[in-house]
Amino acid sequence: MKLLPSCWPDPNFGVNEWIPGSPIRKSEDLVPEQEVKQPTKVQNVEQLTPVIQQVQHVVEQPPIVNRPLPEVIVEKDFEDKGERMHMVGFSEGSLGVEVLPDSGAIVKVEAGSLFAQAQVKEGWFIRQVCGEPFSFALLQDAEAGKCSKYPYSIVFGEGVVAEVPLQDDTAGMKMSMKSNPQQEGIIKVFNIKSPKTNVGLGYIFKNNNGLDSWGMKAAMFVSEQGVVQKSWADIPRKYTKDMGIILEPGDEILNVNDKNWEDLVVDKQFKEWAIAGALGKLTFLILKA
Repeated sequence: MKLLPSCWPDPNFGVNEWIPGSPIRKSEDLVPEQEVKQPTKVQNVEQLTPVIQQVQHVVEQPPIVNRPLPEVIVEKDFEDKGERMHMVGFSEGSLGVEVLPDSGAIVKVEAGSLFAQAQVKEGWFIRQVCGEPFSFALLQDAEAGKCSKYPYSIVFGEGVVAEVPLQDDTAGMKMSMKSNPQQEGIIKVFNIKSPKTNVGLGYIFKNNNGLDSWGMKAAMFVSEQGVVQKSWADIPRKYTKDMGIILEPGDEILNVNDKNWEDLVVDKQFKEWAIAGALGKLTFLILKA
């Protein structure tokens, strides 16, 4: 078979170059292209040995995660609007505390617990957990190890304003009790000057319908009609009379800041604002049994 001149590689003129008068060549005259091999760089085996050993070390010894033991790390204290604030760091573990879910008030600290080790006091309030505003669910998550980092922080509020009962300027006025119209009660007034740090306020607004926030039956201290229940006597005095709350079982709450009890008891926002101190000083008008 003969090839056209334009298909021949010519060493003198380049590929596919053809000049008239060029001799006709046969395909067997073509010189095949030679494969050019790149020189191989050989690395010293001794240089590879440390790398191999390092890889083996990583594969054979996976990292071991040690979960920290519960501990307390006090970070700092600061002041904020009538409260002495305490920021404390905790590792994962049970805190050993009883808290009012709505207000974050600490009503019991178990001896030897993490809170006790951190010198957290009954009557303080939990304001923040893991950098977020307090909620009871968030506190439970922190105990269960679900915060984004550990140690995690809790900010406590300690009230620095003492509550004292208002003088009875209406001691002589009487009116019929709502729960028993045949009985007369004496009208009295008392103030809660610093609601945000008053533990007893949380009991006043707690479970007024006899159910907790999950719809389960729970202890009630003041009924939907404003009647103070017998269970009120079970609350430690330091959270009631010592905080300026003069209520006793059988008393009736008529209004708070001129808002009728029957209206405010179903107003969830009013109660939340009152507990948080957003409404300022609270004035209670009551009937003493």
